[in-house]
Amino acid sequence: MNVRRGFQRITLVVSIAAALYCAVWVGRTAVRKHETAWQNMQWRQTMVKQERSFTTIEEGFWGRLSTGGLVVICIVGGAAGAVVGYYVVWVAHRFLEWIVLGFCSFTGELGGKRHAFELQQWDKEKLLTASDAYKPVCLLKATTDLDIFGKLKGSSMTAEAIAIELSADQRAMGILLDALAALGLLVKEANSYRLHPAVTELVAEKEGASVLAAVRHRLSSIGRWEQLAEIVRSGKPVRTAAGIRGEAADRVDFLEAMREFAEPVVYQIIEKMLPLKFNHLLDVGGGLGTWTAAFLQAVPNAKATLFDLPEAINMAQEHIAKARLSDRVSFVSGDFHNDELPSGVDFAWLSAIAHQNSREQNRLLFRKVRESLTDNGIAVLRDVVMDKTRISPKAGAIFAVNMLVCTENGCTYTFDEFSEDLTGAGFKEVTLIQQDEFMNSLIRARK
Repeated sequence: MNVRRGFQRITLVVSIAAALYCAVWVGRTAVRKHETAWQNMQWRQTMVKQERSFTTIEEGFWGRLSTGGLVVICIVGGAAGAVVGYYVVWVAHRFLEWIVLGFCSFTGELGGKRHAFELQQWDKEKLLTASDAYKPVCLLKATTDLDIFGKLKGSSMTAEAIAIELSADQRAMGILLDALAALGLLVKEANSYRLHPAVTELVAEKEGASVLAAVRHRLSSIGRWEQLAEIVRSGKPVRTAAGIRGEAADRVDFLEAMREFAEPVVYQIIEKMLPLKFNHLLDVGGGLGTWTAAFLQAVPNAKATLFDLPEAINMAQEHIAKARLSDRVSFVSGDFHNDELPSGVDFAWLSAIAHQNSREQNRLLFRKVRESLTDNGIAVLRDVVMDKTRISPKAGAIFAVNMLVCTENGCTYTFDEFSEDLTGAGFKEVTLIQQDEFMNSLIRARK
């Protein structure tokens, strides 16, 4: 059983008991004080007139209290007692956890955020399993690089036939296909192989794209991660050759992967920002236009400018045309590190951009964004936001390593760092409007 989860359950049970006890105690105390004051008032009324002024002081608030007022005090006092009881036990739980486990994190807000770490019970078996995890990953990478899924889409082929089509070694191909069948990605029948039905559904193209682009993009970093020790020594990423499909194909995979990652959450994220009011959106590094299209659908009378590198613009125009929004979107190609941004916009959107840059690069970019905005314009960042320990969210801490191996200066940053850099660029009212466990935290700032 997970130790942390056990502590949480114990805390819940004890907190409920403590809360009930506090509620009952406050209620009984209020009733007793009311009864005592009432009895005292009745008794004082029998006293001589000279003591009357003293009687008035004694009967006071509690003696004059009505039944309805007493009920209200019992409810309010009980609720307050419940809250106090919960947090007293919560603090005791955290102290006990610190004693037993040897460490504690107080980075979360009381009763709100998740802990800043996930306790991992490592043992010999888990270490050995983790050290062997690269094998199925490399199998998947070779499969997507060689486009074996594509060759088997809708057909069944022998290892010899696939090897001939791909100009590969037949023996090596047979060994690879057998391993894929053992993993359940392929089905082997006699000497032929076909896609598993579940895999067929996964790799099927939907609106001209499939999940394979996102898979290939993620797996393209393996060569860099393999040299992590050397990167840690030098502090700089290593140069790696393009994938077997070529550099142009790698760039397309990156853009398609960004679309694949954004589409499942795009409308949920926009809902967090409602009501949205803007006339002209600037989508900085807008990729294929996934966010541009969604924002324009949310604000029907608005227009947008999508700014990105030339190869992204060419693909974005096709996607925006499919969404029937071409008459509302302008496309500007450029590099936000070197070029000025289009001006005259009142809403700037930077999705998954900041983590690619150093803080200095972000400050320069934020200044450009501010200059592009009209007075009182808004900028919103969607990115990873770390807590002050930099170990939570866990996915963000690991993603920082990915930025270390894949970029010159990229990293993940805390809200305080974002706030300082945005304020330094001239923004005001910097607000964290959503905290997420990975890439979907949102920060808003006003010009």
